[in-house]
Amino acid sequence: MPLTPEDVRNKRFTPVRLREGYDMGEVDQFLDEVESELERLNHENEDLRQKLASAQRGDGDRDRGRDSGRDTGRDSGYGKPEQPEPQQPQVRQTTPQPGPSSIAEASSAAARLLEIATQNADQLVSESKEQGNRILSDARARAERLENEARGLASRLESEARSKSEQLDRDTAERRTQLFGQLEKEKTRLQREVDELRTYERQYRSRLKAYFESQLRVLAGQGNLENGLESGNGPRSGNSHKPALATGGDREERGERERERGGRGDRMNSGGTPRLNALLEDDDDSSL
Repeated sequence: MPLTPEDVRNKRFTPVRLREGYDMGEVDQFLDEVESELERLNHENEDLRQKLASAQRGDGDRDRGRDSGRDTGRDSGYGKPEQPEPQQPQVRQTTPQPGPSSIAEASSAAARLLEIATQNADQLVSESKEQGNRILSDARARAERLENEARGLASRLESEARSKSEQLDRDTAERRTQLFGQLEKEKTRLQREVDELRTYERQYRSRLKAYFESQLRVLAGQGNLENGLESGNGPRSGNSHKPALATGGDREERGERERERGGRGDRMNSGGTPRLNALLEDDDDSSL
């Protein structure tokens, strides 16, 4: 099927996205030039065909005119004697008439032009097809290259993200291990300090208890000594070997002192130092 300017005008290419291809403006401009050239060649071919047809018609008319002229001459001179005409100077008119060779040349030229136009049209169509195929192949190659680049980039990004995630996991695990180790060390240190404080507390309570017990024993010994001295069992001075006679006032004063001493001893024996007793009881509970 021959290519017409309408085919070139109505030809539409599929636009591509994100792929390599030619500029659509340049392609449209080239198609416009192809369309104009095809129209010119078609007009030229049509003119040549018309000239060839008119030349062929003129040749036929001239042949028919010559035949009719000969027939008319024969009819007009039939049965009449020929009379010599006075010779007059004849002006020979030369009318250019195309001969068979010129018609043949025109026909061959028209055929050659038609062949050339057809060849040019076929060449233009072939070049357009080749250019379209080249554009399509370039677009496909660019699309494949872009796709491969996108895949490579996606794979590289995925690998980097995976490596970063693994590194973060390792750092987190290492940091957690360090924190737990520090907490265990701190716990051990605090437990040791608590144990030392408890040991110090027990020792302090024991020493305090021993100190208070010794003080109680000292106080108890002093009370017994005073009781013995006041009752007459204590040591006497070297100058008095005989007991003095006690008067009534002396007896009353001594009885008052004994009652006073007895009340103080009762208070000491019955827990007259409640804070000391509480400390001793706490120490006994902790030792248990």
